[in-house]
Amino acid sequence: WDTRNLLDYFSIVQQRQTLSMFFEPKTRAEEQKLAARINSSHVQAVSSSYEFIFDAFPINFGKELSKKERSAKKLYASSLIYGEIDFDTFGMAIQKIIDIYGKPGVGTSGEEGKLQKRGGMFFDLGSGVGKAVIAAALVHNFDVCTGIEILEELHKGAEDVRTVYETKAKHELDRAFDTVVDMRCGDMLDLSFKNWTYGDVVFMNSTCFDDELMLKLAHLAVGMRKGTFVITTTQKLPSPDFEICEYEMHEMSWGTATIYIQQKTTDAREYDSDDYDSENDL
Repeated sequence: WDTRNLLDYFSIVQQRQTLSMFFEPKTRAEEQKLAARINSSHVQAVSSSYEFIFDAFPINFGKELSKKERSAKKLYASSLIYGEIDFDTFGMAIQKIIDIYGKPGVGTSGEEGKLQKRGGMFFDLGSGVGKAVIAAALVHNFDVCTGIEILEELHKGAEDVRTVYETKAKHELDRAFDTVVDMRCGDMLDLSFKNWTYGDVVFMNSTCFDDELMLKLAHLAVGMRKGTFVITTTQKLPSPDFEICEYEMHEMSWGTATIYIQQKTTDAREYDSDDYDSENDL
């Protein structure tokens, strides 16, 4: 990272630490009660497939691809800084949606719930080499898992990862139906390119996303359906249309980060600036 990237990164982290003062952490008893409701054995069972796929793609693989293109094109936006998920952490976030927050009648999940059977759509916004996309495809039998990445070199790396998944890994999964993995190279803010608001679960590795980008994503996310979920890192999605289901600190490739799970509480609609009276509302 260059000096500008580091300053942006630590500024965002400082904002998150300040915001955390306003949240009450779970008690030990609450954490134990929550853990008892999660099928963690399933996440552990598919972790070997994840490790097999990414054995040839260590974290330096993505970091070098990102650094190469950002240096060549003089791209200094903090949102382009590379970071990767921890499989267990991310897998458990998906599993919590299945086992807790997506259950019928919970939150705004409706009578049938969310992710209670095969199917659904997953999107990763800023997907790098596709690690979260593959992780989601392994943990739940989505119809489609899509990654959207704007850097061409990372996208090429993601296609290499997809090839390994398609040819060497997915046939090992005990499933009657296939999960399609789709890696796209383009702008996540351009819904005409790929409309991720159709997603049942949308992930944003948002630790280094600046405030302007987070607001743009929040404005677009109002188009998501009621009961759908957004998972973010370090920063919550700043939208009154989403309710925080939980937030927890976990280790990621760059250090400790807060993982937020939020659920859409309103019907799909177009963004209206009148809904946001001030920054304090967010």
